Amino acid sequence: MKLKNLLPSLREKKRYVLFRVISEEKIEVHQLKEAFFSNMLNMFGETGVAQIKARFLDKLWDPERQIGILRVNHKEKFKVIVALGLILRIGESRVNVKIYKISGTLKSLMEKFKDRKELKN
Repeated sequence: MKLKNLLPSLREKKRYVLFRVISEEKIEVHQLKEAFFSNMLNMFGETGVAQIKARFLDKLWDPERQIGILRVNHKEKFKVIVALGLILRIGESRVNVKIYKISGTLKSLMEKFKDRKELKN
């Protein structure tokens, strides 16, 4: 017996966060993930992290420009913004995470990703 998909009205909504890591050295995505989730765990605990449902889209990480996209629960997006903003160090290098856009669809984020002059630096 095949399971049926959930109706769109019953699915949890998600938001996509486009961000850039500004740092002294190149940052690997696994280092960023580790710093982000440890920061989230310290601030919100295990239950809070589970409710936020944050996922890095590894395939869309640009190591040259240090740009990435994060998928989160739509009700908890402000917690993610705070957690990203409070990442000050990854390893030995100082970092700053700048958030460019929050969107409900990947398509509109990818348009922003290609069009912004700031992102091309």
